[in-house]
Amino acid sequence: MKSTKKIFVFFASALLLLTGCGGGSSSNSTPVDSTPNSTLGPEDLNTEQTDKLKLQRSYENKNFIEDGIGVATFRSHTDGDTTNWWIGTEKIKMRYLGVNTPESTAKIEPWGLAASDYTNSKTSKAKLIVLENDVEAFGQKDNNGTRYLGFVWYSMSGDPADLRLLNLELVELGYSLNQLQIRSELCPYYEYFVAAENHARACHAKIHGELDISFDYTKSVYNITIYELRKNYYSYGKVEANNDEGLPASSGKQLRIKALVVGMIGDNMVLRDLVLDANDQDEGDMLASIYAYAGYNTSLAGSVKVGDVVQFYCRATKFNGTMQLSDLQTSFIDRSKPFKVLTHLDGPTEEYPQADLQPYEMDTSKFNTAFKNDTRYGDFEKYAYEFVKTRVTIRTIESGDYDEDGNLIEGTEFTGYYKQDDNRNYTCYGNSQAYYHSNTYGDQWLTLNLRVDGSAYPRIEPEFFQVGHTYECYGYLAPYFDKYQLMLFNNTNASYVVDVTDQL
Repeated sequence: MKSTKKIFVFFASALLLLTGCGGGSSSNSTPVDSTPNSTLGPEDLNTEQTDKLKLQRSYENKNFIEDGIGVATFRSHTDGDTTNWWIGTEKIKMRYLGVNTPESTAKIEPWGLAASDYTNSKTSKAKLIVLENDVEAFGQKDNNGTRYLGFVWYSMSGDPADLRLLNLELVELGYSLNQLQIRSELCPYYEYFVAAENHARACHAKIHGELDISFDYTKSVYNITIYELRKNYYSYGKVEANNDEGLPASSGKQLRIKALVVGMIGDNMVLRDLVLDANDQDEGDMLASIYAYAGYNTSLAGSVKVGDVVQFYCRATKFNGTMQLSDLQTSFIDRSKPFKVLTHLDGPTEEYPQADLQPYEMDTSKFNTAFKNDTRYGDFEKYAYEFVKTRVTIRTIESGDYDEDGNLIEGTEFTGYYKQDDNRNYTCYGNSQAYYHSNTYGDQWLTLNLRVDGSAYPRIEPEFFQVGHTYECYGYLAPYFDKYQLMLFNNTNASYVVDVTDQL
């Protein structure tokens, strides 16, 4: 009997990634009997299950990674069911157990933005966060081994008595189905999740039938150039809640893009317009470009190559403030929204006389950099979102992570010329050939880091670079917070990154 139980637990956790269990005894409170009732509506929604459930396990002087429970600090937000945390001085990404909120990143689904905003509003502002998981029964990480699994207890007041289980609350508010599939004798939270979903379903709340006012349900498709999109992003693109522009949240419109592939990063594309805008651009202006995030394991790179003219459906989004295309429809056989390779170009043709596969020369040594700190990267702006060729000198950095008081967190100190994460994404630290003058700080080289995605293939490994050497690089110049970084392509062309130190 004991071995049967173990097999059942393993089977459930392997097939149901989000299945999980909080260890320890359950609350003395009994879940309400919330059964579907068609007469209820969203206005009848409540969080009675979340209100009743209390954390029973002790978390003081414990570590989530080592003990399966412990205090965490918010680091950054991903979406409705994934958050990045600090566990002491260690950074982790965690996928929430028991929930699967609608997509809001690689894909855009109804209620995805709202779920993401709700989770962010709680986790980023809570004064106390406790993470919990039954590691023995359900494992520590997801099947990819990159994300921890757990429950998130939060208290907005900081009082432990006010801790609420966010995973359960997301189900109870209708942002997710109940993904806990383990019986109550194995999981003390199971009955709460069942009752929470039943009531949300009875109220037809959110994913159970309520319309998401931020989502475009129409089948309208907008044929648009990259130039027009970049110029009028807020008329077409996804808008997060509580944005600086004061606009209502929006999933963005369904777009159909026709463009030239000038680079591939894993299965993702860097695209360029085929024509200049007849009204706003002059001969000699740069054709507009953009990064198109297809996601992972789409095998798009096996069917698309540099020089292809492609047409597909997508939405426009922003990631860390950087504009990109997401929610790509990548199926070649979908009759309603197919991904098409229309033709292949090696240069301008009679049909596409303005098509250009060459990078734009970004000679930063000629930049007239501004003297003020807040505008010193102003000359880079012209080349933002463009396929460029430029020179970067590799440097070392000394850095660390700082607490809210500006003090360096012990154990986070770093000295080196690159950082790589568990997904093989790495940043190689570099300087451009430009510098700015400041009376306060003196002459300083302007940062221009190289970014290599873990999915890039073939790719340049970080050991290829040498500190102090200068490289001529082809890549996509993307804004990154208040600076810029050069995203390197799949290394299918030996001239994409060349050591030119001896030529200086």
